[in-house]
Amino acid sequence: MNMWWCKNTDGFYMKDGFSTIPKGSKEINEKAKEFYEKYRDEYEMDLSKVKKTPITMKNIFTAINKTKLLESKMTEIDEACTNAIYQGFGVMFGTKHVHFTYTIHDQINIQEALSMPNEFQFFKNGKFWTHEEVVIINQTGVKFKTDHRKYCNELKHYISQLRDIRTIISVTYGHHISG
Repeated sequence: MNMWWCKNTDGFYMKDGFSTIPKGSKEINEKAKEFYEKYRDEYEMDLSKVKKTPITMKNIFTAINKTKLLESKMTEIDEACTNAIYQGFGVMFGTKHVHFTYTIHDQINIQEALSMPNEFQFFKNGKFWTHEEVVIINQTGVKFKTDHRKYCNELKHYISQLRDIRTIISVTYGHHISG
């Protein structure tokens, strides 16, 4: 079905025999229209920048404000990193693997437990942990968090060097960084 986008109204029109397509409108296909409606505000898209018509998924990327796209992508990566850290890490105690979440509250609680006398016991995951065990939990958590933050910063640097908008859009947290 043929559709047109009009800059003056930022609206879409279909040639259905009854409506008039405003002068200067650009033909757009359904997938490009859906992409535009989903990301128009986030990426500050301007379809008037698309020179070739009809507007398709191959040429719609020229409508994206690259600065806004990068800001949005950096926020997405930061949030994914934070969520990955909060999900936590595992520690082996003997033959038993124990998972610890690592939210801000968890990090504060671990630090407080470390500052207490050796006989203080830290309660987490339905068990009391000794001071020595809390030291291991803390060391593992700090390394886990540091590794994620390092990767996050490397990924954001990698993204900032990219020139192709499609590639920028496709990068997600966990993406293998080449080079």
